[in-house]
Amino acid sequence: MARSELFRQLKRALRSPERFGERVDSFLERPIDRRTFLRTTATASTIVAGALYANPRRLLAATPDARDAGQVAIVGAGFAGLTAAYELRKLGVQATVFEASTRTGGRVLTRDAFHQGMFCEMGGELIDRNHRSLLALAAELGVEIEEFPEENSRTADLLYFFDGRVYTDRDLFRAVGPLVERVRADRMSIFGNLEGEVLDCRSAAKFPNALPIDHQSLEQYLDETPGLESWVKRLVGHAYVTEFGLELGNQSALNLHLLIDYDLSDGEFALFGESDESLRVKGGNSRLVEKLTAAVAAGGTPIEYGHRLLALEERGTKVSLQFECPNGSTREFVADRAICAIPFSTLRSVEIRSPMTAPKTAAIRRLAYATHAKAMIGTRDRFWRKRHGSIKVSNGAWLNDCTTQAFWETSRGQAGSGGILTSFRGGRAGTGDLPWNSVVEDFLAPYADSVRARYADTMLEAKASVVWARDPFVQGSYSCPRPGDTTEILGAAEDPEWGGKLVFAGEHASANFGYMDAAVESAIKAVNMLAPSATRFTAGLRGR
Repeated sequence: MARSELFRQLKRALRSPERFGERVDSFLERPIDRRTFLRTTATASTIVAGALYANPRRLLAATPDARDAGQVAIVGAGFAGLTAAYELRKLGVQATVFEASTRTGGRVLTRDAFHQGMFCEMGGELIDRNHRSLLALAAELGVEIEEFPEENSRTADLLYFFDGRVYTDRDLFRAVGPLVERVRADRMSIFGNLEGEVLDCRSAAKFPNALPIDHQSLEQYLDETPGLESWVKRLVGHAYVTEFGLELGNQSALNLHLLIDYDLSDGEFALFGESDESLRVKGGNSRLVEKLTAAVAAGGTPIEYGHRLLALEERGTKVSLQFECPNGSTREFVADRAICAIPFSTLRSVEIRSPMTAPKTAAIRRLAYATHAKAMIGTRDRFWRKRHGSIKVSNGAWLNDCTTQAFWETSRGQAGSGGILTSFRGGRAGTGDLPWNSVVEDFLAPYADSVRARYADTMLEAKASVVWARDPFVQGSYSCPRPGDTTEILGAAEDPEWGGKLVFAGEHASANFGYMDAAVESAIKAVNMLAPSATRFTAGLRGR
């Protein structure tokens, strides 16, 4: 998925010119999709992620060389930490998980029975069909995945409300040409005919034309794009603040190049890129967290709750970890290996007593985290699925220039006469709460006075909200590159430290940062670094 439903819809609009009578090649002569843009060849972690879950000859039986990893400490019990513990247990490696909070799951949290028996997601929500690592993990654990349906083929994909006017996909596509043309030209300048390379801090010297764009803010990039109508500039800018979670002045202009996502490598035009529909865990993502937690516990791996990491130190052939315990005392745990599966937003406050490489030190210090907030409201009915005057039937997906920024319908595919609308906002707007009446007013703003009067009192039958920047255990929603980050620190989070004794996992340790799937994928990669048998298995798979 795009990290949010609204961004998936916006990408869909910008990648579908033939819907409006335009030629694809008039917008992008040489397409480069997101995976190509960040890493144009499949990495071992991606290959093994699918193979270890899907291949019946898993080769994950406990073997002597796997057990050479010794005692492993895992810091963090989110998706990444839990997945690492689960895989290590199958390898016969003894591990202990330390979690600062009182629950597992991290930024994945389902609110059960929120409204009329329906659930909503406080954190990560949707899954794409190409998120192989997460989907395979769910299949292995017997967790059902279901469609996130459109419900009605007549619904508009996404509606835009800017400057008091409603715009459609057709309006956007007719006006976005100057921006798409500039992105096309810049991509050609960056990559030329170079294939099979990764653009990050480790390869930046190979892509000199990427540096000035990376060091330019997205705000500057949009302002300097000639021929772009002001409403389109504001719309795209709002979409990026909402999706990436930082103000435009704090985002790298390279972030924009992740939007227009063509891939013609197979000789065909993929209308919606690699994935044209979204999925979700039936009953909510916490069902997967619960199954994963139970599997880890059943395997004999302890999870120590209320343990906040205070210090890390390389001590000879070991790794020393110091924790603050629930009762306020401190505890030292000495391990042969350690997996750090907490976000760098919290790792910054940990005392690192042994030197790390310069890129890793810079990444820990600099990597920014998006400031997102979600507000969910339960409504008496789903009136947006009906046409109201000039406002078309919709699936509740709005992008607006109000403080709420974006809405989509979370109740799609769930039984009940009422509905659930999710408001998703980032940047400064995502750092605090909003009055509930503002959430209602912003959603109703595009509608006529009579519609607003009819439904205003029916839209707060249930409510829930979360501000991830205020959560002390994560201090943000997911990582986001600021100006200069792609070519200076991106990629450094994946690399091991202290001779391979300390490895890292989490969405920030993946080229596909920001996704739940990235957390799972990074955990498998971390396990492969610690377990030689899995590493050799990966090498064998790559030769197939």
